[in-house]
Amino acid sequence: MKLNILFFFILIPFLYFSQRNNLITSQASYPVTNPKSFNKKKFKGNNTILFEIHSDQKISEFIKVNYYLDKNADYFIAYIINNNNFPFDFALQDGSLFIIQEAQNHDKEWVPIEHWSYSSCGNSYDRSLILPPKTYATFPVKISKGNYKTKIRLKMKDLRSKHIYYSQAFEGIIDDSKFKPQNWKKSDYTSVSYFDEIE
Repeated sequence: MKLNILFFFILIPFLYFSQRNNLITSQASYPVTNPKSFNKKKFKGNNTILFEIHSDQKISEFIKVNYYLDKNADYFIAYIINNNNFPFDFALQDGSLFIIQEAQNHDKEWVPIEHWSYSSCGNSYDRSLILPPKTYATFPVKISKGNYKTKIRLKMKDLRSKHIYYSQAFEGIIDDSKFKPQNWKKSDYTSVSYFDEIE
């Protein structure tokens, strides 16, 4: 009996991690700073949440360490902007916005190249990003590497309203092996999400 129980506890972690390793997409993480105010001329647009991509602004090694980012990866800075006269309140998971990257495949279809992994710990959701009117916050965006030049965009989910926000597309290079055909969204993992509108 003891041997059977021991085998069960050894087998479950093995299956857990082997399934995760079979995922084509990379796990996403987008830690965000506190809001800052801006003047009215700084950003254009109105009545929505805006994203500005600054691929020329690379982050420092200090920020990588401070936000527990991948030390072997490169990142640039993006802005999330509230150019409205009312506040936005976004739930965070462990201080991170709910964002993944999507890319256009060879057929110009938008498909995810990252996935989100929901935490099972309630304490992971005890913080929010509150963006008062005319404020912005910044977050790092991981730079993909590979053999295929294409367009990339950010897809953000508001966990409370379930609304989906998209950034403008920007140029990038990815590994086109991430474009898995047929059931590329299918996962045996219930915590994995691509922020589909119907989940």
